[in-house]
Amino acid sequence: MAFSAENKAGRQDIPSPQTAEAEYQAEKKRKEDEKMVEWLRAEDSDSDDGDMFGGYFDAEPKLPKEKKSKNLGPVKPMPLERHIETDDHEAYYKFFKHELMHNRYHIVEKLGKGSYATVVRALDTTQNQKVVAIKIIRKNGMMADKARDEIDILRKIKDWCVVHPEDQQYLVEFLDTFTHRQHICIIFENMGYNLRDVLTKSKGGHDTGLNIDAVRIFAKQLFTSLRVMKDLDLVHGDLKPDNILMNPGDRPEYIKLADFGTTFKHRLHNESEKYDMRGELGSRFYRPPEVILGIEWGYDMDIWAAGCTLFEIFTGKILFTGMDNAEMLYQIMKTTGHISRKYYRQGVFFRQYFDDDVHAVFHMRKVNEKGNLVTNSYANLGPKTPTSPESLLTKLRAAAADPNDRKEAEKIEMLADLLSKCLHFNHDKRIGPHGSLQHPFIVGKTAPAPKKPARPLFTPSAVGQKDRLLAERAREKKRAEAMQRGYARQAAAAAEEARQRQELQEQQQQQQQQELQELQELQQQQQQQQQELQQQQRQQQQQEQAAAVAAAAATEKKRKALHAHQDSDDSDLPHRKKGAFVFGFKPIDEA
Repeated sequence: MAFSAENKAGRQDIPSPQTAEAEYQAEKKRKEDEKMVEWLRAEDSDSDDGDMFGGYFDAEPKLPKEKKSKNLGPVKPMPLERHIETDDHEAYYKFFKHELMHNRYHIVEKLGKGSYATVVRALDTTQNQKVVAIKIIRKNGMMADKARDEIDILRKIKDWCVVHPEDQQYLVEFLDTFTHRQHICIIFENMGYNLRDVLTKSKGGHDTGLNIDAVRIFAKQLFTSLRVMKDLDLVHGDLKPDNILMNPGDRPEYIKLADFGTTFKHRLHNESEKYDMRGELGSRFYRPPEVILGIEWGYDMDIWAAGCTLFEIFTGKILFTGMDNAEMLYQIMKTTGHISRKYYRQGVFFRQYFDDDVHAVFHMRKVNEKGNLVTNSYANLGPKTPTSPESLLTKLRAAAADPNDRKEAEKIEMLADLLSKCLHFNHDKRIGPHGSLQHPFIVGKTAPAPKKPARPLFTPSAVGQKDRLLAERAREKKRAEAMQRGYARQAAAAAEEARQRQELQEQQQQQQQQELQELQELQQQQQQQQQELQQQQRQQQQQEQAAAVAAAAATEKKRKALHAHQDSDDSDLPHRKKGAFVFGFKPIDEA
């Protein structure tokens, strides 16, 4: 039957059964994902009763119940063979719900996706359905090498926490690792939220941070975690709210550092390490000036990121939001002050941003909407007074819950003082983790006294120069003492490790000697048994030979006796003739 062109065009709009089934399955999956997202974002509706964390972290998150069908029964883990394509075009692993990995982990949902891995939540079927997080690395050679480095760091942290179990509460716990379809998988303990989620769930909505007391508690735990990292001689390298996790079911709430993919050993004690000098290490909004300028960095870059993070969780806003490194430097100098020429000349990239002259002019080059390169030059950036609109104190005061609360105002001033010490553009002058834990904002003391106005750079007073020299020497002495204490702790740890290694070697040697002695005793027993067996065999052979000789002698004796008897019979009958019978009959001729 022929159809007209119009009829053919009408029939092309009718979907095929396969297309309709695919659309139905896609819509069904979308609805299931929406329900899962709603469940994850569900908040506890109970009253907070004045708790500084509200009511969002009172209940442990519950996993969704298994769906049941009248005909199919409960949902079971799907066989891996049904999932034909395991990777997408970017080499990320394409998992599916209810997949069973490593014959142990039952995938429940997706938690997130980063630049080199996907993170899922799963149930450990061998540990009574324990909830864990699995980081599935992209199937890429460079990503695999990065994952192996991260695993080495995690094992170092795990070994440290075995000796210092009190430090485990500040670092996410590494559980296991395995390879699944050529993807390296790393198992971590399950955590409910990161600080970014906490900010989005806090009351008030967008651009609203936590209250000052919550910030103080989190700041103490954050600097304690950085103190542990420094004791481990490690630099996190990518500290930000997204990589700080917390479990809302725990009381009191503890935050933990996570994502050690960019962690490296500190440069001062590892001169042979290769450092990324491209100015792109870490996330851009939390990147310190020394990384942008190409100056060697270390522990201090984590202190800078911690300062940016504390500002963000209090105000709900990101402190520096530059679209590139040049704009980041511009915003940093507007808030913390102009970078000195002596400092920025240490960097390998300073000519991209500054003139090489005594005026320290900063150039920010950008392409405008018309596609033309525009250069803006600045000679003296930074707040003019501590209360300028660009200053940290002014920005923190704008986020106060009650501007008329004098106690909160004092705490905000202490927080501003702490952040100013964390965000000093010169990394050598930033406060460290130990100093941060002793800061008045952390220990809860009164606000520090206002600083005296800085003296001019050039002064004719020799007394002022002498005072500055003495102060600089005192600072150098304190810094040297702190480094000596750090070296002493490291030497003590190394000595303890050497002692434990020596004890282990001695135990192994004693065990080897004992095993060797037992082996020698066993060999001696075997030799003695062989000798006894050989002696028994010789005795048996001798007995057999003696018996054979005796038998031969007896046989010979019998033979001789028989011959002697025959000879005696022949001598007793001389009258018998030859051929006659000796049975008592006479010969025939005598008859």
